[in-house]
Amino acid sequence: ECNHNTSVVPLLSDANAVETLFVDSGLKENAKAMAELIIAKFGRIGVKTALRLGERAVATADKSFQLNGDDLAKDQLQALEDMLNDLLRDEASASTLCEVL
Repeated sequence: ECNHNTSVVPLLSDANAVETLFVDSGLKENAKAMAELIIAKFGRIGVKTALRLGERAVATADKSFQLNGDDLAKDQLQALEDMLNDLLRDEASASTLCEVL
């Protein structure tokens, strides 16, 4: 039973939808490449999770860029890829732990 204020948002399963989400949310730089990377790694993702990952990748890359002056677009993709790999490892570890218990 849903509350009157409950909104159900389907998972995003194509890179164009994630790219549109990023662009509409102000994450225009690298939106296409980041969207493609997310869908390639996960296949589908929730809206809030995608936004959090995109924002964190941009913030992490910005910090690195300020310190090292590297390529900002490249740093954003690397930060996102690192986060996605961490999430996949965490998910695998949690799944294994749950099976043992």
